[in-house]
Parts: sequence; C-alpha cells; structure tokens
Amino acid sequence: MFYWLRHAICFAGGANGNVAGYNSSVVTIFQDDYGYIGPQQGWPCADYLFHGHYPFANLVEGNVGQYFCIDDVWGSNGPYNMFYKNANIYNDNSFGLRVFPGNPLQNIIGNYITYKCNWIKQGYQGYIIESPDIYEYHNYDNGEYWDPGFWPWQYFNYSHKNDWYYQGNDNELGTSFYRTGTSDGWPEQVDWGFTARNDLKNYQDAYNNWKNQNYNSEENRYVTLKNIDENNSLELSEGYFSVKRLGRDSYLDGIPSGHSVRLGKDENSIDIKVMQEKINTIKHHKWDEDRTLFLINSKNYVIGDDNEIQAKYYDVSQFSCTGTESVKVYLKDPWFVSDQENLTQPETYREINSGTNIPVFLNEGGSFPMDYPYYSVKASKCYATTDSIYVFSHWSSPNGKAVFDPANVNNYNGCGVRFDDAGAIVKPVYVAVNQIANYTLSIPPDETLTIPAGANISFADGFTLDVKGTLNIAETESCPVTLSSTGKESGFASNGYGYLVTYTPEEKLAAYVRFFPCCKKIL
Repeated sequence: MFYWLRHAICFAGGANGNVAGYNSSVVTIFQDDYGYIGPQQGWPCADYLFHGHYPFANLVEGNVGQYFCIDDVWGSNGPYNMFYKNANIYNDNSFGLRVFPGNPLQNIIGNYITYKCNWIKQGYQGYIIESPDIYEYHNYDNGEYWDPGFWPWQYFNYSHKNDWYYQGNDNELGTSFYRTGTSDGWPEQVDWGFTARNDLKNYQDAYNNWKNQNYNSEENRYVTLKNIDENNSLELSEGYFSVKRLGRDSYLDGIPSGHSVRLGKDENSIDIKVMQEKINTIKHHKWDEDRTLFLINSKNYVIGDDNEIQAKYYDVSQFSCTGTESVKVYLKDPWFVSDQENLTQPETYREINSGTNIPVFLNEGGSFPMDYPYYSVKASKCYATTDSIYVFSHWSSPNGKAVFDPANVNNYNGCGVRFDDAGAIVKPVYVAVNQIANYTLSIPPDETLTIPAGANISFADGFTLDVKGTLNIAETESCPVTLSSTGKESGFASNGYGYLVTYTPEEKLAAYVRFFPCCKKIL
C-alpha cells in the first residue's frame, strides 16, 4: 500500500525486466518551488511511472492508482513495457493513463481507465496515446462514477474509444503474466485470472488495512484526520488539513479529510489546522468534542487513544442589532476570521452596523458564567441628540431570541450573549440623563461624545460633564449649540452656575457655543 508519495513506483535509468504487481497507491503529492508539499495543485504526479533513460520490458500488472504514465521527461523509454489489468481510483486527482510521444512499442492491455480531475490545464487527464505502434486491447475508457466503497465493481459502463478495442469476453485476457497460483504471503482468494473490470475486489483487503489503520505499531503511529458535519454527524469527504509535527519547521499542507498522517510511536501531540473556514454552508466550530478548542489553528493538539482527530463543522444562523445611528455596537466573535487567506482569528471586538445580519452559532455559551468561548457585545456609553444626552442602561433582545449574562447585562463595555434562535435581535437600551440633578457623566478615554449642530440641551441643577475622552461640539456659525441650566445654586461656584464642563484643552471648545445663563468651564 503506497500513500503520500510523489510516485509509488518509478521505472528509470535502465530498470529492465521488473514486475510491479498488485499494489495500491493513494494520494500522490507534489513539492513546488515555494515549499508547498501536498496533493498536486498544478502538475500531476504518476503513481506508476516510466521516466526515461530507456527502461524496457517491465510489467505493471494488477495495480490501482490515480495516474499511469509513460513520459518523455528524461528521453524515451524502451520498448515492450506493459500496463496490464490496472485500474484508476476515481477521485479529484485521478488523471487516467497517458503515453507521451517518443515511446513506441508499448503494451496497454485490459486496463480500467477513469479520470475526474478538472483543474489540470495541460490536458493531462484522460486516456491519451501520443506514440505510434502502441498495442492496445480491451481497455475501458472513463466508466461510470465509482468509489462509494472504494471498489464497487458492480458499477461499470463500457465506453471504448474504438470498437476494435473490444474483441472478445473478459476471459480472453487470461491469467497473470508472472504468477500461476497462490504462494506464501498471497491471499487464497486472489484470482490470478482477474480482470480490471470485475475483480478489483482483490484489493479490498489491502485497502481496508490502510483505511482501518492496521499498521505495525512498533515504530509508527497513524492518526486519521476527519472533517465532520456536526448537524448530521456525517464524515465529510471535502476539505483539507495542514499539520506540523513537533520539532519540525514547516507545515505539511493538503492532507484530505479521511486520510492519515504518520507519527513516531511516542508522538502524542501535533500542530494542526483546517485549510477552509467553511465547507459548503457550514463553518468550522471546534475540534472533537472540546469546546475550548475552537481555533482553526490548534497548537500542540493532544491526540487521543483512538488515533483520530475530528474537525467539527456546524450551521450558522443570523442575528442583527438595532439601535440609533449615533450608537456604535461591537461584537466579539471567537470564531470570526479576519483574514481569509491566512485564516486569522483575532478575538477582539469589531464594529457592526445596525440592521446588518451577522452569522453566529446558536446556543453557544450554555449557562452563565461560561468557562469556554462565547460571544460578547459592547456599545457606546453615551450619545447626544439635539435636545438630550443619553447614557447606556442595559442590554435587551426585543424578540426574546438572545440571552445576556445577568452579571453584566448593565455593562456597556462587555456582556456575554447567547443566541438561542435564528433571527435574534440585540439592542442596547439608553436613558436620558441631562435632566437628572447632580448627575455626573464621565466620557471614557476611548470615546467621543458628539453634540450635533443646532443642539439646545438643558441641564438639571448640579449636572457635571466630565470629559476624559473627547467632547465634539459639532456647531457651525449658522447652527450654534446652546447648553443651558436652571441657574440654581449648585454649590459648584459661589455665583450660582448651574452645571460644570470639565475639559482639556480649552481651545477644543469652539467659538459658537452659547452657555446660559452663564457657563463656567473647569479646565
């Protein structure tokens, strides 16, 4: 069983009179000039390859792989090489069989040739013969889809390139060219007269051993990587992983879901990441059943005794925020990806617009307080209209589909929230404070309170506006801002000023602000 190799078997440099028989190869890989190592992304790598310098009279019999090829990279290959009763795996990297120019006198007999790959642009995929004097007999060209059980030999359509390819029944192909019966190490059920069409099941044992991880555990540990649809508990065939073994400098990219990585027997952890934030409509949620392992890139992941790592994907629903244009609302989403290319996940607050639908996981957070990742919201502490100043009071969900952390429901600067149903609405609630006597409003260092042009705001006796951040009075000459009070004795000044503005520096107060009856600026 060959896995994760550039080529499974390569004939080159005068390799003559050899046999490659009854092998299976899956997931050929390619390394480019930029350090990428993984399933080929622009150049097909043949599992079974004749590679030049005149190898001749070699037999490739009864093998399974993605691509069978006689190329011309290092010159011509010698004559009388034979592809006999081989079969292609049908997957996203299956290319078929090809004989390049300059390679006459080859034998292509009884092969099941299928191909699916559509990303290759050089025209490599298919059943392609480009040399003269090639003996072709009884080959099957791109039969119907097959791979539900890896060897579903019951699914075949015959699609011959020319009628003369099919000149008799399957039994006319005869038996093996180099075996006449069973021997030590070969299963009794192997039929040496098998055909590529109806006896691919001969490979079932080899494939199952590989799939079920029946390896020699003395020296190696094999860990299977799977993408799982949490909605239906289904294993996904789509998606790739990237892993870095401890002590290594770089990641190994492009490992398909359902495949395995080989580790040392004492390696208990690796760095692992998925290579897609979303598969179809579902989004990466967590690793295995551990809610704390929510990042796409999981460092020093501890491998369980089952030798399996599952990346769980789950449906997302929509929530929205409602409020006034003067209020900024922010969401901290642990699963948010800010950089799609590098799948960066900064767990910071980001501003969201009122009325915009935002994708989130439902029921994330459980009961408060929470000890694993959850969503949080925060908002502006205060805002002003033309006649009032408002201060944050509490969080609410007008349609009852969101639940807030009761310990922080009155905290504008961060409150946990759980979205219980699709279409949840989150709303920050504000109350007017400028008519509350002896009230002190502090503008935080990281906030700006903007009083709009033309505002006429009256303050109760003793109201204090303490500016630690920024006070922006957006007056103009034609639309001045008026700030007034009752003028009653407040205790702030002996001459009876009704409110205080503590502000630095003084020059930020523009010339068109009118204070009545008199305003004292405490600088």
